[in-house]
Amino acid sequence: MIWVNGTNTKQLFTSFLLWSLLSNAARCVSTDFPSVTETLEYLTLSSILYNENDLEHNLPGDLQLHLVVNYDGNPICDRTMVVSNPSKKYVAVVFRGVDSFNGHVFDVIQTTFGPEDEPINSDVKVHRGFNQALFVRGDEPGEYSLFDRVLRAIKEFMSEHPDYKVISTGHSTGAALSVLMGAGLAEFKLRI
Repeated sequence: MIWVNGTNTKQLFTSFLLWSLLSNAARCVSTDFPSVTETLEYLTLSSILYNENDLEHNLPGDLQLHLVVNYDGNPICDRTMVVSNPSKKYVAVVFRGVDSFNGHVFDVIQTTFGPEDEPINSDVKVHRGFNQALFVRGDEPGEYSLFDRVLRAIKEFMSEHPDYKVISTGHSTGAALSVLMGAGLAEFKLRI
């Protein structure tokens, strides 16, 4: 067993492979399967969210930070980031899972995929807890969902860098959100 920054890489690698298989089996824009080197890089992105508090100043290599969202107390995902790598021409949305068991048993009822008021696909049913973590908007005007915030950051970035590909990755419950994010982004015809 290998550990990277205190995280079991076998567990992270398994989560990423599951994401890759599900996202390619689902209706994703790209059918390219990532190489082992790319897979390890995406795995490292997930581990960064567990270990770094000052992400902006502690990203390795060429990575550039575009968005960090912290949700204290969210039972599904409490931290998300959007980063880009200019030398490899990708922008990635990365989800951290949760460490507590309570997050894994949260709300197992199925619901329609996407925001309640505007489902992305009303024929697709997903885990309600994951769907809410990604698509529920705040009660106050101007409070955007995690999906809205990430989509806006990626669209802004892609308007200046249309040749980049979009990666969605995560660990544990974050891997489940990365699959939903990838499927949601595919609806906006982004190169995933």
